[in-house]
Amino acid sequence: MDVPQSIREPRTPGVRNTLFGGALMACAVMLVVVASLAILLSEQAWVGVIGLGASIGVIVAAIVPVRFLPGLAFATFLLLPITYMPQVNPFIGRYLSPALFFLVVWFIRSRRTATGGVIPKSWLFLAILLLGWAVLSFIWSIDSSRSIAWTGTVACVFLGPALMARRAETSTVAALSKSWLWIGLFLSAMAVAEGLTSTSFLGSLYSNTESGAIGFNQVWSESRATTTLGHPLMNATFFATTAAYAIMNSARTKSRLSLYAGAACTAGSVFTVSRSAVTALAVGLVVGVVAVAVTKAMSFGRKTVWTAAAVCAGLVVMNSPLIAARSQSAEGDSSSVLRAVLLDAAIRISGEGNFIGAGAGASQSRATMAGMTLPFENSYAGVLVSLGGFGVAVFALLIAGLVLTGIRRGLPEVAAATTAFGVQIAAYPLVDNVPVALIVLGVLAYLGFGGGNFQSDVKAGAANLATLRRSSHVSPIQAHR
Repeated sequence: MDVPQSIREPRTPGVRNTLFGGALMACAVMLVVVASLAILLSEQAWVGVIGLGASIGVIVAAIVPVRFLPGLAFATFLLLPITYMPQVNPFIGRYLSPALFFLVVWFIRSRRTATGGVIPKSWLFLAILLLGWAVLSFIWSIDSSRSIAWTGTVACVFLGPALMARRAETSTVAALSKSWLWIGLFLSAMAVAEGLTSTSFLGSLYSNTESGAIGFNQVWSESRATTTLGHPLMNATFFATTAAYAIMNSARTKSRLSLYAGAACTAGSVFTVSRSAVTALAVGLVVGVVAVAVTKAMSFGRKTVWTAAAVCAGLVVMNSPLIAARSQSAEGDSSSVLRAVLLDAAIRISGEGNFIGAGAGASQSRATMAGMTLPFENSYAGVLVSLGGFGVAVFALLIAGLVLTGIRRGLPEVAAATTAFGVQIAAYPLVDNVPVALIVLGVLAYLGFGGGNFQSDVKAGAANLATLRRSSHVSPIQAHR
């Protein structure tokens, strides 16, 4: 009996094709890293490095299988150390990142699929509302060029991948998740090595110059990991989010790769010596445990085991001697006090403008106008100043919506990672100052809206296939009856 095409078993890609695609992606990532290190050797190599990198990027984007493109974009953002380099124009490092190129190619090359993800209408409405409000803020923005750049970047790295979930395929979801976990292992190893040796391997890339205001120096009470991501708090965001994602993904899928990545990123978050990372990971794991507890896809025994594992991971990072040392240092105390003072300043400044906002992404410009020399050390405070009370409320609801999506669709890793990201960005001005970093939320949205749909599709397809196979063995007489 012929099985209808719509419910046939999916064909597994040939081993050669899979290896070829994986090799291409690995080569592309390595070339990006090599080009980045070449910048360190000679500032005169800028033109050659940029030309070489652009040429390689165009070739790779044209020939690499589509399923690897979102992972390649994510890897480019994570492994290309340009965000906090004083030598790199901030517009390129924080807005027009090379990662955007691969995302745009992915948008263009992707085709509509018979089975795609489903975006909740309420979440889609909020996303359009945030984008519309940002565009409307151009009218009264105090820094129109920054507002345009911020809106375009956020639309590409955050809302773009979320909308692409409508065309999500199992192969793309799997490739993106695995690339994230492998990168987590690599950067964790780098962070642990930096922590054990008290050496920042790429520290000279980020050291502030005489005229630069983008780089930074190791001025903290403890040596903190910088890796390719730059600032320790950027590392803290990545490691806390990835650890939460990997641990909960391992609970759902029994993946050893996820388990190893979760353990490694937990260690990586400790070596950032960030108290906010500890808090973010702990809160993320709590939400992940709730998602595991309410899902029906896991037995009671597995729920118990992974709840205990999540609790242990939280206790390990919370009781780290490095975190305790920073909490007891004068520098750590002053940092906490400064955040509280800057939060009050953000509320006061936003209130002076009737909480309408100074324009998308313009919080730093508004702070400068107010005579401040430091940025708002809180992403939500920054969005409050730039997009007003309405904008920060919509942005917070978008994050909450992703968390609820993960819980409802049985994806505890999405719920936990989104929570960890949402908590961590309250510790520094990421959203307004480095909007390209919202690609992390874009990836989580794609995995949440696209990944959850496939679980039910695969189960339904398998059930239908089994029914048809059983019916194919029924005799003609029985069928007639």
